Amino acid sequence: MTVRRWQMVLTRVSLVLLAVIGVFFLTSCHPPETHTPPPPPPPPPPSPEAFLEVNPAEIRKGQPVTLSWSTTDATEVAIDGIGPVSRNGSMQVNPTESFTPPTLGPVDETITYTLTAKGPGGTRAATASVSITGSIEAAPPTASCSASPTTVFAGEPVQATMTLTNASEPLNYNWKSTGGTINGKGSVVMIATENLSEGRYQITASATDARGSTSACTADFAIGKPALDEHHIQTERCLLPDGSKESPGYGLYSYLLMPTQPEPLSNAEKGWKNLLTVVITQVHQTEISKQATVPSSSTASSVPKAQHREAQRLNILYVPVLSLPKPEEAESVDWIVKNYDYARAERILIQVLGAESALRGPYLVANLFPLGPSTARPLSPLSMDLTSFPNDVAVSSVRLFKSETASPRYWERKQLRRFAVYLATLISTTAEYRNWMQADPDAPKTLKSSLSAR
Repeated sequence: MTVRRWQMVLTRVSLVLLAVIGVFFLTSCHPPETHTPPPPPPPPPPSPEAFLEVNPAEIRKGQPVTLSWSTTDATEVAIDGIGPVSRNGSMQVNPTESFTPPTLGPVDETITYTLTAKGPGGTRAATASVSITGSIEAAPPTASCSASPTTVFAGEPVQATMTLTNASEPLNYNWKSTGGTINGKGSVVMIATENLSEGRYQITASATDARGSTSACTADFAIGKPALDEHHIQTERCLLPDGSKESPGYGLYSYLLMPTQPEPLSNAEKGWKNLLTVVITQVHQTEISKQATVPSSSTASSVPKAQHREAQRLNILYVPVLSLPKPEEAESVDWIVKNYDYARAERILIQVLGAESALRGPYLVANLFPLGPSTARPLSPLSMDLTSFPNDVAVSSVRLFKSETASPRYWERKQLRRFAVYLATLISTTAEYRNWMQADPDAPKTLKSSLSAR
């Protein structure tokens, strides 16, 4: 081996040693890096749990049930057909409201309630069912009765009609009446009224259908007084103190009614006082005042016959008061306002015209019979609502009321229509009426409804 060759070997060995030494120093100064593994992912949120129970599980139509439920891991809970509910709770429901039963016959239905619980972990449903058994029976027949006309003179016929719903043919009718003779057997009969005295009578009808169901109803009619010459009928006023009642035997019974006492110095009080002034000046006080009212325990037999015949030609306009004036007191407007029996007037108005009438007033009301506390609802009262009338209409209204109540058979519709026309004609001549019609858009409606017969 030559020197040249040895030099080349030594050079290569030196380079290898230098490389090994360099690697050693590099690794000793910079140790290898280590990597930390990432944390594991969080577990998924738990799925909601839901429980629903219905108790009892079997019912008959119309019976309620109780729904009870509980949930876990839910944020929204709802029951089909009911809506959102709390996560835990109970409630009473009527399952028969959620299905349409057959018209008639047996019932065999199942109603299923579904509860849905929603949460971060998903949705869970729970169901519960209730069975509805039994049968649907036909509704019992309902009946209504009517009499036409409701007021007649003795000898004039009355037609009675019975109307039925939900009834199965054939039908068996039975009619009774406290007065008169019944002619007919079906749903419409005629009542002969010969020889009946004046007063109120009741018709009773009953009907039995093919299923054996029976329904009944009643209707009233009245026998009025014979027509008198209206030129001989007078209207006179009389105080009606608390604790007394109207005497029997008068031709007509009229009332001046104010259901509530107006506020002092109000327009309502001014109108009330104005009407009282007109009544005091236009309607004379009765000269047979001892017969105008009788104690509540008295009867018609206490009225002497001669005076009773005289009373038949009087229309008494009663003014309800708490007591009669003392000897030193005058029957003035202020005295009547202070001593007027507003509670009694309200009771009479509700009896005659219904509860809504107690919110208005004053009224003039006439009837064939007294309107005492035990009297049934009158058949054909004549009423004039003066609530919204101008003050200067009061004189014409009172005069017209006196004239109309003096007319025979005032309760007939044609007479009422004539009354309404006369009233409109009379009050339309007043200047205040014209101003009222121009200022109040409801004035024509008020005028039209001021006269009524029930």
